[in-house]
Amino acid sequence: MRASAVFAMLLTAAVAADPPDAYVDSICQANNVAGLSACAFYGDSLLWSGTYGCKNFSYADSMVNEETLFYLWSVTKPFNAIAFMQLWEDGLVDLDADVNDYLPCSVRNPNFPDTPITPRMVLCHTSSLRAAELLLPGELEAGDTTYTNTEYVQEVYVPGGLWYDPVANFHTWEPGTGFAYNQHRAQAVIAAIVEQVSPYSAIYDLHCREYIFDPLGMEDPSYLIESVDTMNVALPYQYSHGVYSTPYGYPSAANYAGWMLKASPMDLSRALIAFMLGGEAYGVRILDDATVDTIMKVQYPDLNADWGLGWRKEENFWGSGRTVWGHWGNSMATFGFNGMFFCPEENSAVIVVQNYGSPSNCKNIMNVLFDYVADQTWIEGDPVMPAWVTLHQPCPNPFPVSTTVSFELPQAADVRLDVYDFSGRLVETLVDQSMTAGEHSVVFDGSGMPSGVYLLRLQSGSGVATARVVLVR
Repeated sequence: MRASAVFAMLLTAAVAADPPDAYVDSICQANNVAGLSACAFYGDSLLWSGTYGCKNFSYADSMVNEETLFYLWSVTKPFNAIAFMQLWEDGLVDLDADVNDYLPCSVRNPNFPDTPITPRMVLCHTSSLRAAELLLPGELEAGDTTYTNTEYVQEVYVPGGLWYDPVANFHTWEPGTGFAYNQHRAQAVIAAIVEQVSPYSAIYDLHCREYIFDPLGMEDPSYLIESVDTMNVALPYQYSHGVYSTPYGYPSAANYAGWMLKASPMDLSRALIAFMLGGEAYGVRILDDATVDTIMKVQYPDLNADWGLGWRKEENFWGSGRTVWGHWGNSMATFGFNGMFFCPEENSAVIVVQNYGSPSNCKNIMNVLFDYVADQTWIEGDPVMPAWVTLHQPCPNPFPVSTTVSFELPQAADVRLDVYDFSGRLVETLVDQSMTAGEHSVVFDGSGMPSGVYLLRLQSGSGVATARVVLVR
């Protein structure tokens, strides 16, 4: 029997879920969503995408399409981590150095003037830099800002600056000893370091385009209004008593690195998938495997167990039992709530963005999309597997390099243990020999294989057992 036919037989127990189009549409209609765009991936394969509603009510033919750019708000933040860690790989920056080693100004908490603030602290929200006000006077502008991120840092965190406030801009605890999420302001410190150290450009937007967007084939993302076609940007809306309003038009901000990236979900997915697959996708590597592991390590577990470097971990995601990594995005509690997350165990990635829509809309839709990917790709064991042949769950699973596969034979038999990839192709035979009764184990080395779901098929006499294993770099 051909490998693909064997694989098809083993998929018969899987549930084929209906596409979620009608569900997403019903959420949008029932909750006054202005416009929404979403996509769901298994590995680097698109399983579903959808667009709904309007990107701008003020002109005709304004329906959201797959190329429509959305303000990502804090979904922007993981890109700061990527940009910084690329420089870290090149030995140009240090996570635990004083940020002042790279800046043309001195950033210190005035309550602790002798304690350095480090990039690791800023990326993990333990720096003691505070965002007491969501918006400072003149901070959010219509049209592009004239400030660089470096200049913004000087205005906010250096005495004499336009927005400097020793009480409002700093916490009373020592840097590195507490946790407080800084909505967007402190991210300018990371962007300012990139501006100062970048071998390409002192403009943060151009640096990111050169080292992240263009290499991954992300055609349209930009932090700056002047670099995008506003006719294809979803206008951020507020909604109250049946009326949509847009008080800031197409805004920009001096600290644009923390929240002003504009991108379509399809473009955004290319970076998310590259990160999920260990730093490489579509033949392009943006980070080393080890760097991705470093970013996904919780840095201050005693202060907050949810934060790596600029990326957030969510356990039991929206009650689903999944552990996912990514980021939420929201602005001023009224504009659209967005999400970008991937699930390492299921090799799946989901993005949902809105120009007006609530957190619950976004989270419910993301959960349904994660379920849809799982339903489409889940491989279940043979439900009538004979009791006398047992294939145990591989350990660890998921695994980064290798995993141990154990099985039990009640009597001596000829045994064959094969590994198939998700397309049904036989990729390796782990065992093909006569074996004695009892417990046996073998190592499945996936070091030369791509990330993804693999199927283990154990055949002994007339008995067959299967198990699903996930390789995640």
